[in-house]
Amino acid sequence: MFQPSASASRMIETLRSRKGQFIRIEYTTTTEPAAAHKGRSLSKRTTMTVRTGVEFGNLASVQLAIASGQRGEVQPLAWGEWAIHPWLITHKGAEYLRVTIDGVPQSARSTYMVDGAEVSRDVYLSMLTPSKRAAILDGDRPEVLTIKVENIHALAGVEV
Repeated sequence: MFQPSASASRMIETLRSRKGQFIRIEYTTTTEPAAAHKGRSLSKRTTMTVRTGVEFGNLASVQLAIASGQRGEVQPLAWGEWAIHPWLITHKGAEYLRVTIDGVPQSARSTYMVDGAEVSRDVYLSMLTPSKRAAILDGDRPEVLTIKVENIHALAGVEV
């Protein structure tokens, strides 16, 4: 039987007590730079509002897209396995928290870092591969985010 890490267990407890509610999350992501900037460390620390415990197939945007033929029926996870549905996914020994941003007002604030020093968004974007930069600039938001548990700093106002 799967046993989540202590950090994941605390997060799941917080999320269960707030199922379907809007909460704040703070996390860091790292990105590989373009070849011209190989060896540089790129990261982004984001604070945003998310919803928790919402079944992907029940999202209004997903149901509407299925009904209009823009997408097919909801399929199983493309990678990983549900450890604690609908909150925690495991993949290759890592744990990932699944949160919903569909229907949540855009509230993300990000700080961009290169080699540990804060830089502007433009400087950060200039160091990405063209495809990663284009994906960010197109403004397309997914319905859900899957965030590595070890990269989460705070959840619902509690540091983890």
